[in-house]
Amino acid sequence: MHLASLSKTLAPGLRIGWMVAAPGIVRRAVIAKQVSDLAVLEIEVSKERNPANPENMVAEATLHLKGVTLRAKDASRDLNHSVNLVAEELGRQVKRHRDKRRKRREQRAAAASPQLPPDAAGGQLPAM
Repeated sequence: MHLASLSKTLAPGLRIGWMVAAPGIVRRAVIAKQVSDLAVLEIEVSKERNPANPENMVAEATLHLKGVTLRAKDASRDLNHSVNLVAEELGRQVKRHRDKRRKRREQRAAAASPQLPPDAAGGQLPAM
């Protein structure tokens, strides 16, 4: 993985940076960028001891955000695959949560802005 920046060289006030890494790491970095720095992620991996269940490698993740907790759990034959599945599910949940917050913020802004009557907005006044 390689991280670099042009911020100090090009323009100190402008933040320009890039990352070169494996696709899986890039995906996780995108998810991390979408959540607050105050978020706490807990990951628990385990192996179930039920011989009748071939998908015995379990990964569970809990992401504590401001005001909400997101959880994901998945199982497969391979531990890395289980972790990847959990990461994808948390990514979907983070995106859904972010979109929901953005929509609420836009609705509050629209409700707070003053509504002009049609005649003040350039419409015609009714004839008398």
